[in-house]
Amino acid sequence: MKMFRKKSALRVVVGVAASMAIALSAAGCSGGSKPASTGTPGATGSTVSGDLAVSFLSGNPYVSDTLKKFGQKNPDLKIRDLQSDSNNYQAQIRAQLDAGQGPDTVYIWTGSGNAMAAQILGGAGKLADLSDQTWAKDMDPAAKTLVSLNGKVYGLTSVANPYGFFYNKDKMKELGITAPTTFSKLIDTCKAVRKKGSVLIALGAQTGYLAYGIPAQLANSIAWTKDKEYLTKLGNGKGSWTDSKVWNDSLTQALTQYKQMLDAGCFEDNSTGYSSDAANQMVASGQAVGTYIISAGLPQLEKAAPGMKFDFATLPATENADDLVLTVNPGAAFGVSASAKNPDAAKALVSFMAEPAQQALEAETNFGLPYTVSDSVKIPSELTGAGSLYKKGNVLLFPTALWPNPQVKQVIIAETQNLLTGTQNVAGVVKAVQASFGGK
Repeated sequence: MKMFRKKSALRVVVGVAASMAIALSAAGCSGGSKPASTGTPGATGSTVSGDLAVSFLSGNPYVSDTLKKFGQKNPDLKIRDLQSDSNNYQAQIRAQLDAGQGPDTVYIWTGSGNAMAAQILGGAGKLADLSDQTWAKDMDPAAKTLVSLNGKVYGLTSVANPYGFFYNKDKMKELGITAPTTFSKLIDTCKAVRKKGSVLIALGAQTGYLAYGIPAQLANSIAWTKDKEYLTKLGNGKGSWTDSKVWNDSLTQALTQYKQMLDAGCFEDNSTGYSSDAANQMVASGQAVGTYIISAGLPQLEKAAPGMKFDFATLPATENADDLVLTVNPGAAFGVSASAKNPDAAKALVSFMAEPAQQALEAETNFGLPYTVSDSVKIPSELTGAGSLYKKGNVLLFPTALWPNPQVKQVIIAETQNLLTGTQNVAGVVKAVQASFGGK
């Protein structure tokens, strides 16, 4: 079964604890959300005031622009933005929330894969229940499931972001290469690029999610070829991540391939010493053809390399080009702290973000794709390589959103970094990751 099916009732191949595969209606970029009703603070005809603290990942132009617009609509509101990079954000903001001193409106993740995920924070009583908000009632069902727990909605999310290889089109042409569609071709391409004095993929593995992003995507792709509903089954409790042979075998194969990529020179030497910013600089300087990131990070890459023309390719995990699958991560989500000092303004900001015009802008600015496919969806030129997979339904959610506890992500970050430095082997990584699913 495909994740999306065009021009019909659409179904998502996801599984979230206690959820089922979700039927979706063919909607446009807005995900079906409607503007907040006039009874919502800050909606049309009313304003909010006071102080409003908003936390989010640094370098997000959409959020910065949104806060500016929201401030213009609410001139008596003083907005304080709390930005932090991805390596520090989770620990900093979670500590603040635990102390009851967190921001009012909070950038969160979907699912339960880390300490700042909607279901983890909601279950711990750190987020306000937003179920009564107009936008929550109208949210795309797939998106709603990922930010809900026990029937309560804890955040807004509207777009998903592809993970993959963003490359300089002119550099690719200069080297006489094309985006590989089989794993063996990927290895051959890495070796060929190395011989010409560059690397194919600048890997910012010092930045946590980039250390494990490639093997997680490869494992997802491999598992999809074995059982297209494996995520749904695991999310619905039909087996466990620890015991799933499909996942276990796929992860083992993916990590083996990751090591092969390392040995073939696909990445720069000492990649764990490079941040995402440093990797972007390698692309900008021509030392690398491209870099592996989530599409929401593309604005930072384009800022580092102004004028470069980029396109996208999903990394192949098999020897069959028809097996290519687009892995997407649930996009940015925003919730309201349960201890917010200005809850009316915090909810009003989220309601503003839920308006169709803002959701369309978020998709455009952060290079996201709506959860639901329709003919009205415009594929950005930088995501041309993702367009065909997206529209024909070869799409799967990144597995991290469905992992049962935050410990898994921390373990896989550390263990894949160790694999890259040669201090851990594939079997050791698999053992540690599988144990972490059970909280060990």
